[in-house]
Amino acid sequence: MLRRSGLLGVCQAYGFRDMGVFFDWASLFQKDPKLWTEAELTAEEKRTEDQRRAAERYRDSRTEAQAQAAKFALDHTMDLWYAHAKTTVVLLTELPKKLPKSFGAIRTYDSRGWTTYERCSAELCKTFRLQQAGWPLVIDLGKQRAALRRLPTTPERMEELFKKCSFTNGADRVQVLEKYKKTARAVLGGVKELSFFGIPFDPKDPWRSPERLGQALNFCVNLKRLDLNFTGLTDEHLASISGVLSSGALPQLEQLFLGFNRLGPRGVEALGSALVRGVAPGLKVMFFVGNDLGDAGLQSFAAFIAMGKARELQLVDLGSNDIGDAGAVALADAVRLRLASDECKVGTLFLVGFNHVGMRGRLALSAAVKIKNRAPDFIQFFISNNHNALFPRALVEGIKRTFKHEAYSYLHAEYHRDHHARSKRDLLVDAQE
Repeated sequence: MLRRSGLLGVCQAYGFRDMGVFFDWASLFQKDPKLWTEAELTAEEKRTEDQRRAAERYRDSRTEAQAQAAKFALDHTMDLWYAHAKTTVVLLTELPKKLPKSFGAIRTYDSRGWTTYERCSAELCKTFRLQQAGWPLVIDLGKQRAALRRLPTTPERMEELFKKCSFTNGADRVQVLEKYKKTARAVLGGVKELSFFGIPFDPKDPWRSPERLGQALNFCVNLKRLDLNFTGLTDEHLASISGVLSSGALPQLEQLFLGFNRLGPRGVEALGSALVRGVAPGLKVMFFVGNDLGDAGLQSFAAFIAMGKARELQLVDLGSNDIGDAGAVALADAVRLRLASDECKVGTLFLVGFNHVGMRGRLALSAAVKIKNRAPDFIQFFISNNHNALFPRALVEGIKRTFKHEAYSYLHAEYHRDHHARSKRDLLVDAQE
């Protein structure tokens, strides 16, 4: 098969055989550009009689059927162009070198209302990486790479953005804001999986602040899986996310992945306080691998378990968290209370490998599940001797720190322009041609 040039060639190179390309507004029925006048830049109530007649001629240059088709696309299907999880959005964020004299160079991509709407819509639920196809779903041709991934924009934040954005027609501002509110609520309310794997949180960057994510999660009423692995999540970050979650948020969440971050005891406390408020009552899987919880962090988690929360938990992975006997004993005491009260309705498996649990901790965990003739597999603790007390603490922690440092450096490099170039960059350059 001969390779096509341009964007179609890029898609073909990635293995896409059946596809369609929609060129934004240009694919809709357009008014006659020869009849365009600067009257279009003037609000209707401020137009002179001559400007009003010129605007009417421009408006009537489409047939009634063409105008209705364009209006239907804008009113009913536009959100799918950008926000659908499976569409690829190509952004043209840089202006061409040669511009018409009537075009103001200050009207940049980020300062315009419609382009702001389009990009924020595209960022609501797109997959950050499509590993199987190796295809970024939001591409910035101006930067010749995948677009810098930003966290979802809530309707309230969009309203603030629009106060600083310009529209060719001032009347569009209210219309576009209402359209975005409808789109954001529908997309965030319907999404079942969100992955921000490898995206570094930054409280100083309003587009990647933890608080921004927390606000967006309040709209995710059907979300079942949230992946925040390798995001550099700290105690402060998790406190910011948890602090803005409303009571009863994430009612369908079942799987929470917080692995390979920088979480410690205060982060666990912040998460626990949110769960006590009724956030994510149906959690079944919690993944804490590769953090820095320590004994204090596990004691905080154990206190949450002892309170009778998260009754649906089936798997908790606490591997590689610098946990010793004190943390293991606290968890054993919490589980003993839950079993004694007959509150446990499902079996739970706790994975505590690659820690420093010694004989005292193992005995406490084993004894906790033997009360009241419970079946031995109802509550299980998987503890490998080879991956706990028999391994030197300094060695395990050193390996973990090295691994996390290398992983962060690799995953976060794309957010710094002076670092690694993205793979397949030559294909993206072809798309510009």
